[in-house]
Parts: sequence; C-alpha cells; structure tokens
Amino acid sequence: MGNGQLKWFASVIGVLIIVLLFSFTQTLRTTDGSKSFDEFLNVAMPRPIKEMILGFSLEGRSVIREIEAAVIGVPAALAKKPTANGTKAVVDKGQKTKVNAAMIAAAKARAQLNERRRRAFEARIIEQADRYRESLKAKAETDTYENYENEVGWKKQDAKANNQGNPEKDLKEETDKMTAAEWKSLILAQPTVANTQKMIKAISSGDIDVETYLEISETLIKDNSQEKRKMGIWALTSIYRQEAFVVAAHLATETDTATQKTLTDYMYNYNRAQTLGVFDQILKSQDAVAAAAAAQSISKAIQSIQASSGQDTNQRNGSRNSGGTVQQLTMGSYKRLIPTLQYVVSKNLNNLSQWAQTLISQLQTIATTA
Repeated sequence: MGNGQLKWFASVIGVLIIVLLFSFTQTLRTTDGSKSFDEFLNVAMPRPIKEMILGFSLEGRSVIREIEAAVIGVPAALAKKPTANGTKAVVDKGQKTKVNAAMIAAAKARAQLNERRRRAFEARIIEQADRYRESLKAKAETDTYENYENEVGWKKQDAKANNQGNPEKDLKEETDKMTAAEWKSLILAQPTVANTQKMIKAISSGDIDVETYLEISETLIKDNSQEKRKMGIWALTSIYRQEAFVVAAHLATETDTATQKTLTDYMYNYNRAQTLGVFDQILKSQDAVAAAAAAQSISKAIQSIQASSGQDTNQRNGSRNSGGTVQQLTMGSYKRLIPTLQYVVSKNLNNLSQWAQTLISQLQTIATTA
C-alpha cells in the first residue's frame, strides 16, 4: 500500500473509534442514570449547612477579648491573642465585682435623675394648672360683670321704650332696682367706691334688703384684698341696725387688729339716743357674742360719762369715743335699759346676770338721787 492509502485508512479508523466511544457513553447514561457531562462541570458556590451557622461565633477571638478588656478596665496588652506558651490573660474576679458595683451605681444615678425630672415635670404641670385656674377665676368674674352690665342695659332700654310717651317720668327709680343676685354680681365683681356708694344709698331707700346688704359687706371684709375690706367696712359701718351690730360683733373676733378696732368703735357708736334701743334687742337675744359686745360697749360709755362728769352724773356729757364721734348721753339716758337688764338677771341670759345687776344698781341710785 502506498503512503496515501495508509493515511486514508487511518482516518477512517479514527472516525470509527470516535463514533464507537460516543455510542458507548450514550449507552452508559441511559442505563445507569449517572450524571451528564454538563453536570460534572457545575461550579456553583457551596452553601453552609444549618449546623455550621449555629456553631459559628466570635468566642475566643481577639476582638471579643479587646471589647471585654475595655469594659472592665483590663489593659489592652493583656487582652491580646493567647501567649506563646498557650496561656490566656485572665481577668481578676475583684475587677469584675468593681465593674458590677459601678454599673449598679450608674443605674441608681440614672434612676435618681429620672425621678428628679419626673418631679420637675409634675411641678410644672401643677404650676400651669394653678395659672389656668386663676385665669378661669378672673374670666368668670369678668363674665359675671359683663352679664350684669348686659342685663341692666337691656332693662334700661326697655324702661326708656315704655316711657317714651311720658318724658317727664323719672326712669332712675325703675333702672336702679336690682335683685339680690344682681347686687352681688355688681359689688363682688367691681367693689369700687361708686358701686359701694350706690349700694349704701340703696339700703337707705329700701331698694336692697338688709340680708343681702350685710352678706355682701361681710364677704368684702373677709377678703384678702385690702381695698375690698375697706369697701366692706365702709358699707357695714354706714348703717345702724340690730343685724349690722351682730355681724360686726362676730367679725370683730375673726379679723385682723386694725379691722377689729374699727368694728369696736362702730359698735361703741350705738351709744346714741336714736340707737340705744338696739341694745335692748341684742341683750334679750340668744347671741352670746353680740350680747357680750353690747355689754362691753355700754360699760365703756358709762365709764366715759362718769369720768367726764366729775360732779353731777345727770349732767349732759359731750364725750367722744375713740372714733371721734360725739355722744350726747347721760347716765339717766340708760335708765330705759333697766327692764331689759332685769330680764337678763332673771334668765341669766348669756351669763351676763352679774354685769346686769351691777348696772341696775348704778342706774337705780341715779334715779333716787335725781
């Protein structure tokens, strides 16, 4: 055979070998179910199994040792990797105890700080609430006065409308008449000189009842405002009645020294001919405080008369009380009280029987020598 034929023969043999190998591999794949060639070439990254993840930690790593050392104060040089001989730097238990104590102290400090902040917050809330209540109170007083002004204003308009046909009629009498609630709203909200004077005129003309008048006066006197107390004392001491004397007697036991002196002088001024009869009513009443104040005022006046007369107890005496009011009374003026004093002795009213008996003896002596 020549060289060309040998080459051709070798090529045919090679092709047949390749075909046989391919057929053999296909037969193996279909018979034993083994992986294909492509699957052997799979280069996907391996994934960690569950046990590997759970078992992973930084325990014993140098970074953890450095963090622990920073917390408990161990020098960083001692918290490095294990030494050459295989031993590790061990933290002293005493140091851990100190760290625990420091942590507890820090927790207490934070708790105390939080408590201080809480109390400061509560204090601010209380202060704001107080200011809010004061603002509501001021608003209520303003609203009360505005309501009063509105109501009186409408009454004035109605009165003018009703009297257009009679221009000569005086509208003042109709417009000035107010209810007890209106008087309280006016005076307590605006206790000015003008309003107080208006109320004093109203009690003289009967446009306000005595009970309402005295209630307003007493409320003003008990107020903490000095200006309101002045208006209340002015109103109370402008009238002389049994009810006013009783109110003054009780207030004199509750108020400050200056107000007490003013009220005592006011009660002393009942030692006048036109008001001496008030003592009759008070001494017969069951009010021990008012009766004692009346007895004290009478005794003080009689002592003043006796001291100033010098010779004749029946002589008219122009004595002055501590308030400067001239009292034109004599010892004989008090003889009209003898029946009342005898009644006090017989009943021992308000424990004044002994005082009443002494005064009766003095007055009877004057009657026999007159």
